[in-house]
Amino acid sequence: MGNSKVQINRRLRIRHPLVFVLFAGIIPFSGIVVELSYFLTSLWTCKFFSDYGISLAVFFTTCVVTAGVGVSSIVLCNELANSENAEIQKWSWEWVSFRAGAISSLSIASYGVYYLVQMTKFRGLVAMTVCFPQIIIIAVFVGLINGSVAYLAAQKFVLFMKSRKEK
Repeated sequence: MGNSKVQINRRLRIRHPLVFVLFAGIIPFSGIVVELSYFLTSLWTCKFFSDYGISLAVFFTTCVVTAGVGVSSIVLCNELANSENAEIQKWSWEWVSFRAGAISSLSIASYGVYYLVQMTKFRGLVAMTVCFPQIIIIAVFVGLINGSVAYLAAQKFVLFMKSRKEK
């Protein structure tokens, strides 16, 4: 008897929305990490960036992947809404889907700091004062875009499911 209760608690912890959101941010980030390194190189070393076609393809691919993450967060929230745990029930699908897309900005900011410190070898207060705000602006911008795409995809999915349920 006690053993099954431990399995249920462990299972709920793994399927907690916060854990899902943290792991969901890795998926869109893995799609843009190479293009991000080219972009940061061109930004901080004054090289000309000429891969706009590839950037556009990476942008659309990231939007599709982020939309998938947003829809999968809906499935998770639907499953968790039926659980008896009151703490998990307070998570709404809107915020889980937005956070699942936007959390990739933490990975982008972390990679930007790593790239700045390890790859460019920039040192000094002026270089850090100029580059850190650029990292934050890029991360916030990408986070807002990915969060919005995930939310809109999730909303579209919910409206589709409601229309099918009414028929």
